[in-house]
Amino acid sequence: MYKLPKGIRIPNITDISNEFNIEEINKKRSEAKIVEGFTLKEEKNKKWSFYARINIDIDKFWNLFCQLCNVLFLNQNPRGMVGFKNTQPYVGKELSLSELLSIFSDYEYELLNDGYLEFGIANFRENSFCEVFVNNFKIIYVWGSKLEEFILLMDQFNLQKNDCLQFINDFPVISEALLEDGKSHYLEVIDDIKSRFVENR
Repeated sequence: MYKLPKGIRIPNITDISNEFNIEEINKKRSEAKIVEGFTLKEEKNKKWSFYARINIDIDKFWNLFCQLCNVLFLNQNPRGMVGFKNTQPYVGKELSLSELLSIFSDYEYELLNDGYLEFGIANFRENSFCEVFVNNFKIIYVWGSKLEEFILLMDQFNLQKNDCLQFINDFPVISEALLEDGKSHYLEVIDDIKSRFVENR
C-alpha cells in the first residue's frame, strides 16, 4: 500500500460495527491492488477526452498536483474549489493559475493531511471541461483533453496505468480531521480560502 496522509487510516476493531468481520476485511484489503498508479478511460463525444484516477504517496502528492495543474491549465484562468467531505465544494471566480496555487500552498499541509478537506481546480467552457479534484481520501480525479501530456507526466512520476488498480475507499476506512497544534482547523481553511477566492478577483 502507498503512503497515506495523516487524516486517513485503516480502521481498528473499535471503529467497525460487530456486523462486519474486520479480519476478513483487512485480509481482502491486504490482497487488493491499493498501490501507486492510475486508471484511465478515454472518452468520446464529451467535453473532455479522458478521465483518470490517481493513487500516489502523500510525500509526492503536492508536487504532482501542481505539475498536473500547470500542464492541464496552461495559459488559462481556471476556478478554485474547496469544501468539506461529502458536500458540494465551493467554486470560486476565475483567477490565474499562479494565484490559485499560491492560495492553496498556504494550506498545503492541511489540504493534504486533513481527512475532511477536498479541493481542486477546474475550467468550464462551452466546448471543453478540465478539472483536477482531490477528494477527502486524497485520491486525484482528472478530467481533461491533453492526454499525451498527462501520460508523459505520469511517466515522470513513475506512475503506471493499471486497469486493476483499487482505491483506499474501496474498503472501510476512517477519515479524520487534522487536530495538531499550530495547524488550522478545516473550517478555518475553507473560510479563508473562500474569502481569498473573492479578494483576488
